[in-house]
Amino acid sequence: MDSLDYAAIVTELKREVEGGFLRNIYRLTKDAYLLRFYVPSKGEKDLILEVGRRLNLTMYKYKDYLVADHVVSTLRRHLRGLKLVEIKQVDFDRIVEFIFKGKGVVHRLVMEFIGRGNLILLKEGGEVIVAHEYFKGKDREVVQGRRYSYPPPRGDDPLTIEEGRLIEGLKHFKGGLEGYLVNRLNVSRRLIKEAIYRAGASGDKPVQEEAYKLHAVLRELKKMIEDVRKGALEPCLIRRGSELVPCPLSLISVKGEPLKYDSFNEAVDVCFADSLIKRMEEERAKPLEEERKRLRRILESQEGTREEYLNRASLMRSLADKLFLNLEAVERALTIAKDDPKKAQELLRSMGLNVIDVKVDMEKRNVTLEFEGSIKLVAPMKSNAARAISQIYEEAKKYVRKAERISEEMEKVRERIKEIESKRRTLTRVVKRKERERWYQNFIWAFSSEGILMVGGKDASQNEALVKKYMDPNDIFLHAEIYGGPVVLIKAGGKSIGERTLLEAAELAAAFSRAWELGFYQVDVLWVYGKQVSKKAPSGEFLKRGSFMIYGKRNYLKGVPVRLGVGLDEDGNLKIGPASVIDALQDAMILTPGRVPREKIAEVLLRAIKVKGGKEADKGSIISMLPKGRYYVLKAKGILSDVATDLIKSK
Repeated sequence: MDSLDYAAIVTELKREVEGGFLRNIYRLTKDAYLLRFYVPSKGEKDLILEVGRRLNLTMYKYKDYLVADHVVSTLRRHLRGLKLVEIKQVDFDRIVEFIFKGKGVVHRLVMEFIGRGNLILLKEGGEVIVAHEYFKGKDREVVQGRRYSYPPPRGDDPLTIEEGRLIEGLKHFKGGLEGYLVNRLNVSRRLIKEAIYRAGASGDKPVQEEAYKLHAVLRELKKMIEDVRKGALEPCLIRRGSELVPCPLSLISVKGEPLKYDSFNEAVDVCFADSLIKRMEEERAKPLEEERKRLRRILESQEGTREEYLNRASLMRSLADKLFLNLEAVERALTIAKDDPKKAQELLRSMGLNVIDVKVDMEKRNVTLEFEGSIKLVAPMKSNAARAISQIYEEAKKYVRKAERISEEMEKVRERIKEIESKRRTLTRVVKRKERERWYQNFIWAFSSEGILMVGGKDASQNEALVKKYMDPNDIFLHAEIYGGPVVLIKAGGKSIGERTLLEAAELAAAFSRAWELGFYQVDVLWVYGKQVSKKAPSGEFLKRGSFMIYGKRNYLKGVPVRLGVGLDEDGNLKIGPASVIDALQDAMILTPGRVPREKIAEVLLRAIKVKGGKEADKGSIISMLPKGRYYVLKAKGILSDVATDLIKSK
């Protein structure tokens, strides 16, 4: 990723994450971190940081975190719970800085994406608290407790360099305009190529021939950077050879149709997710594979020892059997061994017994017969030979018992190997993609019975955003005729809006207005077209946030019922919307103002979600999705009827 990419990432992150609170930090691989934020009115946002590689919001749900090391523990200790007050790119370089504030504390988190990259946590004054990697270099050092300095830029900043300096340098450069600008400016070759193409210049001709087009190239370069910083993005993935690379703008210098995305963060996430997941699997699989190999070696060794014991036991039993069959010869050999060991050996061999040696110990008064396989029969000169032979059987039994114990240990090792192989197979399941988040999911939203999107604001700032950013001239704007309520838009999208959709959108506006909190059962709702709504105040007047001017004819829907539907779809996920829409679900409740606390309704919904196996939810998030005030359950069916029995009669 280049400097323009990080400019685009910062532009989107400022809108999506700035103002949020850091909940936690996790490590995914040796070079990848996950930062989890809670952003008021937007919920949780997960940010992926791959050191030296990328930074973006992720749509993937990562669960398998590595054990927190010193770096992660230190980051958590200093940053958890702090507010992210500013996100900035440093001098149009591949450096991004987060500034966190809390009670009496300011910390800076610097992310370098130059070379191998780095992640450094700084005190407000710039002293290093902890870093992903410490080092001492020729130009600078990153050392704990020492003052941090940014990496020196590779070239001049394209936004601040004087054109005269660039022209002066042309005189002594041998090569094309592209090569000259790549050497002089801290800008990627890709961006310079695009600027040259847009300016109608040539990057290959001698630079002196193209000098007169330098101004136009710089103008195009600056325009692309300014467009990205203003948020005028065209997020896409473009093909470069056999791979796809993210780009915040459509590059007209690149052939082929780009793959377009709703946000640049999404494009980056899609581009890099597979490689991160693969590295996660490899890093987690490596110790498992090493342990599996170690256990395999143990198993092979145990198998060899077990076979050795069993073979020895078999050999001993076979020898003992032969000795018993030739018991008289053995007794005679033991008797004559004290006088002539060699004669005793020949006697036994003549009986088919492979005696390697016969030893006599006159001091201990015993004879030792040594057979093939280092099996020894030790017998007193005057004892019963049968008793001595029985000792061989006993020794054989000992070896069998040893082999059985080894078999038991081998079974334990095999079970451990199975566990490791099972865990290895499930590594691919620790990451799954979240549902793609649409822009309207941060607002109050539902689709009408006619399939048309209806979107409402949760507060004055969201009302403002809906009108200024998302409202089109032919959309319908609705607002309950009471102080304190959401703007609701019917997003026409070129479709014809029927009376049913209009009434359902009016119900949304009524339900989330202050009418519910006040216990009203009906309220009038105003509606006009988007082109009639303006943020421009009359001369000499001022419009506060969330207020608008309406021009032209005003339309009213009288006596709109204050009610709301809540239900579960077939997957057990929570749906909220107009009563007529939600009532079509198998599991649904229709609510109106009443006496039941909002918290109680949230508990019922949470219980029903768990019963039906829907997405994980918490009581707080459900409460935030419901209108302020108290409730009466007008109707309930399906699972919600079962779990809401104690509420049906409440009023």
